[in-house]
Amino acid sequence: MFNFNVEKAAKISSNKAVKDLFIDGGVLNDCRSEGYNLIFSKNECILDKNILFNNFIEKFGEHFNKYLDRLGGGINRHDYSYKIEGDKLIGYTEEYVEFVNNGLSYYFIPNFTVNLDYNPLDFIELLKQVIDREECLQSIHYNELVDDESKIVNECGFGGDYMWRINKREDKLLFDATGNEELTFVGKIDFSFAISLNSFKLLKENLL
Repeated sequence: MFNFNVEKAAKISSNKAVKDLFIDGGVLNDCRSEGYNLIFSKNECILDKNILFNNFIEKFGEHFNKYLDRLGGGINRHDYSYKIEGDKLIGYTEEYVEFVNNGLSYYFIPNFTVNLDYNPLDFIELLKQVIDREECLQSIHYNELVDDESKIVNECGFGGDYMWRINKREDKLLFDATGNEELTFVGKIDFSFAISLNSFKLLKENLL
């Protein structure tokens, strides 16, 4: 039962972590511009798969540790290591916990494997859609007076698994995207981030 609750806590925590992380563009530092995190604007706002994984795990730990505290058993988030394989999050530790049932003590290692409703590394694929449309995005001269978030979306052919809203303000592109799928416990995932038109070289270096 304890191990079942650990897996349930990991499932909830992974979805909450994704929800928290991508409303801020996948970064943990303050990179604000125009109300969005301007990713790739400075060193602490650069993303690649390793940084994205570490940022996800930090957010995951904020939620997971609270559940572990409630479950008891003497184990905490800092005893765990994590990896993502395919669409599974694996948590593993060498620490045993004691579970008492009907006066008998059971000792086991509470490792877990959970299916990710949204793999946080897939955010890279979303950003690649932006890179693939660089020429179109560079050529469209909309500005902050244009109150139609669908114009750039339609002109540059955004779509796929997301509903996009895009504005262009001077040299910045402001992106809002919502995933089509409902994630357990948190609903749909919203992505908000900004990119400077001058940052496409950095995007390609880190994401392609």
